[in-house]
Amino acid sequence: MIMKDILQNEILSSYGIGEARVLTQRNRVSRRIVSKNWEESFSIQHKTLRQTNLTNLINTEELSLGLRNRLASGLISRHRQQFHKTLQDNVDFILELEALKQSYKFCEENFVSSFLRKNRFLIPLLREIPEKLYGYFGKNQKLALKVSFDSDSPQLSELWILILTELSATEAFPILEKFDEEWWLENLDRTDCKLNISLEYI
Repeated sequence: MIMKDILQNEILSSYGIGEARVLTQRNRVSRRIVSKNWEESFSIQHKTLRQTNLTNLINTEELSLGLRNRLASGLISRHRQQFHKTLQDNVDFILELEALKQSYKFCEENFVSSFLRKNRFLIPLLREIPEKLYGYFGKNQKLALKVSFDSDSPQLSELWILILTELSATEAFPILEKFDEEWWLENLDRTDCKLNISLEYI
């Protein structure tokens, strides 16, 4: 058997086949080793990648949850602050209206309140005017607030201070003109064309 293999190898080698077969066999073994190592390497890399992705996923979910919690906390805090600010603003406005009612009668209170809420810049001026008018019409002079609407443009409205006077027109009008000349015209720009003064005879 050994002699047969030797003779076979010599015959094959004479045609250059033996080395080729040996090389081929070696190549096959090498490919198997490389292939096996590559499969193992790929398996390890894939496993590592899956573990890494899982870890990253867990970290991402934890981070996302943390961000959501912080965001929710921030929103709650912001809404709470906004709520308290709105509440305090409403309380302040109600107190301002109550103070004005000490000096003015509100004609159609809902309209007057709504108008003043939209034009709160008028409130300091409204607080100031009664004392000025008392200096011309007397301490017992009664005043009222009324909102008027433009018939052509209902969205345009104006607040009127009505001087509820028992004086006659010939008596009251010159007093109002004097008030206009000495104080009102100088402060008219503070009204932004939203406030006017008129006489109402009772």
